[in-house]
Amino acid sequence: MRTVKIEVSLKQIFLLVFLFLLFVVVNKLKDIVTTFAISILLAYLFDPLIDYLEKKRMGRTFAIVAVFLIFSLILAMVVIFVLPILYSELLTIINNFPKYFQIFSAKIETYAKNINPEFDINMLKDFVLGKFDVLSKFLFSFTKNFTSSVYTFVQSFFNFMIIPILVFYFLKDFDLIKDKFFKIANKNFGNLNIENSFYEFNEIISRYFRGQLFVVTFLGISYSALLVIVGVDGGLLIGVISGILSFIPYFGFLFGFVSSIVMSYLQFGDFFHPLYIIIGFTVIQFIESNIVTPKFVGESLGLHPTAVIFALMVGGYLLGLGGMIFSLPVAAFLKIYLKRKFV
Repeated sequence: MRTVKIEVSLKQIFLLVFLFLLFVVVNKLKDIVTTFAISILLAYLFDPLIDYLEKKRMGRTFAIVAVFLIFSLILAMVVIFVLPILYSELLTIINNFPKYFQIFSAKIETYAKNINPEFDINMLKDFVLGKFDVLSKFLFSFTKNFTSSVYTFVQSFFNFMIIPILVFYFLKDFDLIKDKFFKIANKNFGNLNIENSFYEFNEIISRYFRGQLFVVTFLGISYSALLVIVGVDGGLLIGVISGILSFIPYFGFLFGFVSSIVMSYLQFGDFFHPLYIIIGFTVIQFIESNIVTPKFVGESLGLHPTAVIFALMVGGYLLGLGGMIFSLPVAAFLKIYLKRKFV
């Protein structure tokens, strides 16, 4: 029988203890982690543009300020022109919900009585309301960490104001931070070959995040345009949310497709408008799957969609929104390291 000898050094034990204590501390500071995670992500996304402008003989500080001004202008336009429309559509959906529920109940009762004349819609309502409490508890337990970090972040004006400052300094000293990290890593863990793994990791994760950002934008605009053209109430809001959720595999499509079908059927009461949406979503998904994603994202991350969902869920559960941002880079780095180590 073959035995496997496992050697554990004192340094490795201290490292594991340090990582455990670090996790405990970080878990108590979720809001700070979220602020830094968003800042690091934004700096990471903007860094190639800053490097490009720097190569064009523009000072790095001036390039950062210029990008900040352009990004701030775009953000201001979104807040001034887009957010009021989204808020108005949300109010429309909320105000029309009782009407939609009555229409839905009437249609269910009509179809059910064609099958069973003794069907009572009140029995279905009681059953749904009875199960709704169980479902709501499950959804609450699943999303409470994520939503709490989001609401805390939105409500904290200090966190919002400090992000541009953090992004500025991360961008300004990005190369310096990277060099110091490599110096410390090579000195203490030179046998792990962290620097080479990092460059491979950086190439993969940068293409994934920037490509995924383009895909999310494409889907959000496409879904919104389709639903606005069809005339669905809240179409712009559903399209934007679907595009954002597309960062999580299948979530954006399922949310947009199901909610759009239901809304269009309840609003128009025919099968033609849902059919338009089915055709439109099919065309959009075909373009996204066969043209947009292969060109801008490809197989860069190398993780199965279920692994991506699992990583996002674990990150969100442990550290809220900040954990979700860090989860995919950590998962990608572990994949690269394990592949180098054992394959």
